[in-house]
Amino acid sequence: MNWIRRHLDFGLLVLVMALATVLRLWNFWEIPFTYDEYSSFFRATQSSYSQVLEWGILTDAHPAFLHSFLYFWLQVVGDSVFLIKLPFIISSIAAVWLTYVLGKRWFGVHPGLLAAALLAVAEFPLMYSQIARPYSIGLFAGMGMLWQWDNFLRSPNWKSAMWLAITFAGGAYIHHFLALHGLVLLVLAFFMLPAGAKKNLAFTAIIGLLAYLPQLWITLEQLKFKGIGSILPPVDLRFITHHLGYIANFDWLFGLLLLFILGILFSHWKKINTSRRRALAVIWLAPLVVGLVYSFAVAPIIQDRVLIFALPALFLLIAAGMQWVKPKITRALVVLTCVVGVFSTAGSRNYYELFYHDDHTEVAEFAFMLDSTGTSTKLLAYHPPILDFQSKKQGFRVDEVVNPDSSWTMRDFRELIFDDQGRDFMYGWTTQYYLPPFETMAMLRERFKSLKFRQSFNHGDFQCWSDSGERYQPAYSNKWSVSSPQKEWTYPQEKVAQDSLQDYLLMPQADEWGLLFEAPLHSFGSHRNAVITASVEVSSLCQEALLVMEIVGPCGQMSWRSKRFSEFLLSDEKGLVHVSTPLCEMADLPDGLTLRTFVWNQGSCPIQLFSAEVWVDDGLKLTYALDHPFRSNIEL
Repeated sequence: MNWIRRHLDFGLLVLVMALATVLRLWNFWEIPFTYDEYSSFFRATQSSYSQVLEWGILTDAHPAFLHSFLYFWLQVVGDSVFLIKLPFIISSIAAVWLTYVLGKRWFGVHPGLLAAALLAVAEFPLMYSQIARPYSIGLFAGMGMLWQWDNFLRSPNWKSAMWLAITFAGGAYIHHFLALHGLVLLVLAFFMLPAGAKKNLAFTAIIGLLAYLPQLWITLEQLKFKGIGSILPPVDLRFITHHLGYIANFDWLFGLLLLFILGILFSHWKKINTSRRRALAVIWLAPLVVGLVYSFAVAPIIQDRVLIFALPALFLLIAAGMQWVKPKITRALVVLTCVVGVFSTAGSRNYYELFYHDDHTEVAEFAFMLDSTGTSTKLLAYHPPILDFQSKKQGFRVDEVVNPDSSWTMRDFRELIFDDQGRDFMYGWTTQYYLPPFETMAMLRERFKSLKFRQSFNHGDFQCWSDSGERYQPAYSNKWSVSSPQKEWTYPQEKVAQDSLQDYLLMPQADEWGLLFEAPLHSFGSHRNAVITASVEVSSLCQEALLVMEIVGPCGQMSWRSKRFSEFLLSDEKGLVHVSTPLCEMADLPDGLTLRTFVWNQGSCPIQLFSAEVWVDDGLKLTYALDHPFRSNIEL
């Protein structure tokens, strides 16, 4: 019977490790580069290591290990995406193994199996296991630091002190939060060791610091460029609930499983070894607290990814209560965790279908697949090195693509779109480089008849416009003209004029404001990711006039956007002017919001207004980022 029980536990270990391996290597040739990986790839693709140091490491916010390793690894594997990722995937699998081993040592076989199972199947560690960035290797290094720290506490001699110093310094070369991880372990060891052994802990600190000095110089140089975290948005305390939701897969079934395990933990809380219980709690909480304090006091640095190194400590802590549960129940719970985790991550969270769609690859593929004649205009907003990478990967020429950037004006977009002579127009972008003005779609709708094809992505969009087919109909439209005014529009009736062809509203140079549209935002019946556009047909000598759109609420103005007539039209030219507001740019959409759009005659010139329209493009009706919950058809 004991032989059977031992082999049952071994079988569960095989199951957990097999899942960790299969989930991370599933359809491995299709795992795409993320934008951060493109960045790392280009930083490491230099002709010499000194250039990697100058252009890749010193200008980045991470320690030297990642780009140093990639520089040498790329010499071996070239630009094969999967082979570049392979060491990072293997490191994450090894981290699952170390979690089991340490859990078994501290709390027993079944808590170790459960903690390892959670790390194997949860989406948070899975995604960062498949990304060639410091997080998966750092996860393994963090577990190595914890393992060696435990060895040192058990036998605090010179040899174990030296190994501990090496692991601490190695972690600090991988990520700054691993340096924090090592510091936390040092402080914990100081309080947990007997007085006579603390001299060896001082030896660890000194050797570790000396080994870290080359990286310290690099960190100080990095701070001269931009500082750590300078590109992140401000954070608030809602990050805590978001992070806990991410750990729970943003899935109610996986969340219930974790709550059940937590219930077992708290029912046996006082039975758990106090020092280990406290140590794991501190190891998990310390980076969260330090990251939040630093983000509020200095600059934003806190992200889910930087907390991944402490995640095994949390899983070990919540699994610790299983050592007092009957083996049959604990084994069943390990199997249940594996089943629920796979179902939640691969099924409910749709992980593979979403993560394995590479916006950069697919936008370019659509553009060339739909262009059977090879003559369509292709406006694709890509980071130039990524465009070169994709052109080699897919076999197209870079000069076949028009690639805008932030130097483009509205007139540049307009000239390109209206110079198109009856060909289809391919338009694609990703938010991970340069997001073209939202008014670009308004100009495409103005120029072309139909939107023949559209595919939206997590971080981008692709559209194919044509002169043939059914006319594009927006999700919402409210039009104005002198002959067919709508109740939402306000204009002075006595200022309607007429020429030989068309009635128009005349704004004399003395009038500063005119043609107001005003309606409750919820009346558009759209969702959180809609783009609202106002389009006005005008003729004016004034280049300083503006078309304005604002969103106001009970507490005042929440959004204000404007476009000058001169961005679209030459002086005295008749045509359409557009202004667009993406609702996703606003953090909150409370009740009681009002949309207003109007003409601001800033230059005090006569303006002729012929027609106007406020319309809505729903865009992404389903938005999903792998570190956020689903947001589908959220009504205003």
